[in-house]
Amino acid sequence: MSSNQTNRHLLLKARRVVKEGRFVSLSLKGTLFTIFIYIGRNNDYTLNLNYCSCPFYLFNVLLRNKYDFCYHTLGLKYALEKDQLIKIELYTEDFKEILTEIYTCGKSLKLRRILSNVES
Repeated sequence: MSSNQTNRHLLLKARRVVKEGRFVSLSLKGTLFTIFIYIGRNNDYTLNLNYCSCPFYLFNVLLRNKYDFCYHTLGLKYALEKDQLIKIELYTEDFKEILTEIYTCGKSLKLRRILSNVES
């Protein structure tokens, strides 16, 4: 697959996950602190426009310098441009619990419970 084909594939995948509503903006109540989360089928990732905690980003962007981005960072950029993020404001304890679950278990069940209540 050529570089252009690969970039196009990543872009199409990025747009698809934005339409699926997989990007969440978590804000800490009473502060300006915000973190972005990608809700995956199996794993959740923390990210911003210049970094993603996914294995693809670690190996192909940071270590191998093969790509400039992963589809999660592309998707976040697209979601921000189209204002298609789920925005949630949390207290410190919930915020910490979600991040701890993502970094220790790979995904946050607490965030999924919060999202199911937001969508209901």
